[in-house]
Amino acid sequence: MQSFSNFLAFISAGITATNFMIMKEGVVNTWDIFSYGLMFASIVYLYEYLEDKNIYKCLIASFLLGASIMSKGPVAPYGMLLPFLVMYFFMKGKNNFLEKGKSIIIYIIIGIIFAALWPVYMIVLYKSM
Repeated sequence: MQSFSNFLAFISAGITATNFMIMKEGVVNTWDIFSYGLMFASIVYLYEYLEDKNIYKCLIASFLLGASIMSKGPVAPYGMLLPFLVMYFFMKGKNNFLEKGKSIIIYIIIGIIFAALWPVYMIVLYKSM
């Protein structure tokens, strides 16, 4: 179990190092770091879900993805999720990545559904405007 923790720490550090926006927003101290923090947590849970297929981790990751999209729009997923998926592709190989493609698509769809709840609610509530 110790080696898994070390490997997870290595992956997390790699994701953080390849995402300049976390460091930039942390130094500038703007409210945008909230969106990037949610996206970072979502990526960590996504990675754990891809490794052990625990559906609760997928739901947590998707909820965090939706919260990140609601707080800033698709900026954090473009800036963080895409580099993670590229890094995951290179580390795990094409076959493993394609095998887990359905899981990644499910994660993204559930995240978009979570992100769409508030705008849909507003449209339904204020449809006269």
